[in-house]
Amino acid sequence: MSRGKGLAAEAKKDLFVHEYLADPKMNGKEAAIKAGYEPEFADRRASEILKEPEIAAKIDAFIRERNERLDVRADNVVRELLRIAFMDIGEAFNDDGRLKPLKDMPKEVRRAIAGIETVELFAGIGEDRKHIGYTRKIKLIDKMRSLEILTKHINVRDLFPQRVELSGPGGGEIPMGNTELANRVLSLLTTLEKRAKAALSDGKPAGS
Repeated sequence: MSRGKGLAAEAKKDLFVHEYLADPKMNGKEAAIKAGYEPEFADRRASEILKEPEIAAKIDAFIRERNERLDVRADNVVRELLRIAFMDIGEAFNDDGRLKPLKDMPKEVRRAIAGIETVELFAGIGEDRKHIGYTRKIKLIDKMRSLEILTKHINVRDLFPQRVELSGPGGGEIPMGNTELANRVLSLLTTLEKRAKAALSDGKPAGS
C-alpha cells in the first residue's frame, strides 16, 4: 500500500529510505511502491535512488548505528555464517536413522531448520485401519537466500577486506591444463574449509 503519493520528490525519497530500512529483506522495489512510485517503474527507480551517494551514505550510517546499538560484532556475524555454511544435517538423526527430538539436536542444526512436517501413517482400511507410526520431513532454510539477506544488513566491506584471486601473471589465465586447474581449486577450497572449521573450534573468525 502506497503512503507517498502526492509527496514532493525529496520527501518521497526519505519515505523510500524509511520503508527500505524497515523491510527485513530490504526489498527496494517494495519500498519504492510503498513510497508512492508507480509499480511498473518501482524496480528501476529503487535502483537509481540506492545509487545516489547521499542516499547510500544515509543507509550506511543507519546500518552502522544499528549494529552498534544492537552490539552486532563482525566476529559474531562471521562465526554464525560459518556455522550455517558447514552445518551437518546428519547430526539431526540418531545412529539408527531416526530424527532426533528438536531439544536433542545441536543448535547449528536447529538454526538451519525452517520447519518439520509430521505425517501419521496408517495401515488397512475401515475398521481394520490402524496407526502404525509417523513420517517426519525436515525443511531447511535457503542458505544462499539467508546469506544474501544478511549481507544487506551489514557492511560487507568491513567484514571481508581480503579476497582470493585465481589468475595467472598480470591477471591473465593460469597456464595449466583443466585437470591441474581443477586440482588447484579443490586444494584451495579444502584449505579454506579447514581454516573455517578451525576458527569455529577456537572461537575466532576465519582469516583472523
